[in-house]
Amino acid sequence: MAQSEPVALLNIFEVQEGDRVRHVIGFQDAMLAGARGLTSHAMVGEYTPGANGEFDPATFRVNQEFIVAFVAYMNKRAQESDEFVESALQRPGEPLYVIDPRFSGQADDEPVSADILGWYAVDAAGAVVPNSFTYNSQHAWFSMGSGASGVFHDRNFYAALHPAYKAGAVQIFHHGDPET
Repeated sequence: MAQSEPVALLNIFEVQEGDRVRHVIGFQDAMLAGARGLTSHAMVGEYTPGANGEFDPATFRVNQEFIVAFVAYMNKRAQESDEFVESALQRPGEPLYVIDPRFSGQADDEPVSADILGWYAVDAAGAVVPNSFTYNSQHAWFSMGSGASGVFHDRNFYAALHPAYKAGAVQIFHHGDPET
């Protein structure tokens, strides 16, 4: 029987390296990681656990390979998104800021820097400049106040990181199911 609940795509992995255990957060489902190993550009980053082994966002260090993959995805997305095209037309010559989907403020509220994913350059004609997405280094992938980034709900970004995965097309089976 196929799994009916969505597969968790954000997971914590403990990676043994010699006598050291690294605590890595990956945007990769656990079954895929078990079958193929961890995909380095899908590892969001690493952290040092708190005294009771809990996730401590204050110790989180982002993986630069993940940021490179995210920037590439955002640059591709700008070319495919009517929303970005329309927004850029309204702001010729100004940066087009992209707000983290977790931001819960009103449309006219100013988000804090930790909730700004980055921005695109917009030319004088109001078009997004190709390959101009700049990641905001002050963005918080994990926030004590508002939780994990809304980017982690983007199945298209997940599919971009894991090309064999197509949003909604992959079925995961539990061991012992009749179909396996």
